[in-house]
Order: sequence, then C-alpha cells, then structure tokens
Amino acid sequence: MPVKDGMKNFKNSAVDLNLLGVLRTGPKPPAWLVTHHKSSSPTASMKGAEALTPVLERDAAHLSEVQPAGVAAALGGLVGDVDKQALTGEYAEYVTNSFRRGVSAGIAGWRDDDLAFVTPWGFEVTSIITPVAVWQGGEDRMVPKAHGAWLASHIPGAEPHLLPDEGHLSLAINRFGHILDSLLAMAETAPNPTHA
Repeated sequence: MPVKDGMKNFKNSAVDLNLLGVLRTGPKPPAWLVTHHKSSSPTASMKGAEALTPVLERDAAHLSEVQPAGVAAALGGLVGDVDKQALTGEYAEYVTNSFRRGVSAGIAGWRDDDLAFVTPWGFEVTSIITPVAVWQGGEDRMVPKAHGAWLASHIPGAEPHLLPDEGHLSLAINRFGHILDSLLAMAETAPNPTHA
C-alpha cells in the first residue's frame, strides 16, 4: 500500500533530514568531495576540528535564529530553485525547527558528522552486504550528485534512485512516499542474516 501523504508521514515520523542527507563514503574523501562541494565546511573538515569548529559555530549562530520565511535565504547557494520551491509552508517550519533543535546544544554532533565525511570509518563501502537504496537529486547543491552515483556504483547491489530534477530537500516533499515504499519493499525481500 503506497504512502499517501508524504509531508504528514515525514513530519510525524522519527525520520529526520538525515534519511535524505549525506552518506559517508569510505576511508578517505573521494575526489568529488574535494572538487565539487560548494560550501567551506568540507575544506575546514579536512583541516580538522580546530578549523571546522569556528565555521560551524558561525553557521549555528545564524541557524539558531532563522525563521521559516528566511530558511531558503539562510541556506544561500546550498539550495537551488527546486529546493527553494520545497521550502515553504509546513515544510519550511519543520526544517527551521529542525535546524534550531540541531544547534541548540552546540555543534559537537554536526562537527562529528562533518569530520566523518573525511576520515576512515573502519570499513569499505564495497563490503556492505545489507540492501541499500541510494536516493540523490541531480539538483542537490548540498551533496554533489557525483556522491550518489559513486555510492550506487561502489555499494554491491545498491538500488540507485538518481533523480535529475530533484534537489536535496525536495526529495522529502516530492518523493517521500516513494522512498518509504522502496525501503519497505527492500525490507520484505532482504535475506535474514544469521548472527553468530
């Protein structure tokens, strides 16, 4: 049974923007991260916590006060037209509240995520055996589209959903039901692992 109301399910579920956000890529930053990302955070991340912390603290101070009507402007070049169109009404309120909650206790979690983008995880994505779906918008300015393509081609059996007309945030509005249906279908057909 298809998920009917993507916004309602998104807003009322435990799923947060991380469902649609950045997946880490392995033991070292791939070339697309270094050459294609449009914010200063990856560069600072590669320089370590001391360089990254002031960048995130500056951004957090701004995000802690952002209002729904100004959330697209606050994100600047990280959102293109398709994401700006998605960032209205209830979704703009949700994203704004999510940002404020996310930085209300500081930037430690955000910093850890950004550092994890550029440091080893202790495994290669080629060793993943769990079913994976990769959803990536071609108009995504937060995560380069090459990221989704790289993951889809390096994770064995990954189910790619590389959508040229979607952005980073628009996926939550325009494709959320499809994403959930896909994940449910994958869960139904996934082999049951044996645990030693």
